[in-house]
Amino acid sequence: MSKNFSHRIDPINLPRRMREGLQEADSLLERGKTQQALELLSELNKSFPRQSDILGLMANANLDMDNQHGYLPSMSCMN
Repeated sequence: MSKNFSHRIDPINLPRRMREGLQEADSLLERGKTQQALELLSELNKSFPRQSDILGLMANANLDMDNQHGYLPSMSCMN
């Protein structure tokens, strides 16, 4: 796993769909496919709102794209 994937929560305890989506998004980010990762994370966020693992990767993807308008809402939802 890359440095982007959060290790605060044991991934085994996450719902399977969420865990697999996070792993796929993390892989996309590693390969520089930031827009695809962000689209996947946005869909995951609809199914699993306010999950810090999803929001953290969304924030990373927005930073990679130099998109402060997407970064700030991702971070504010984590509180």
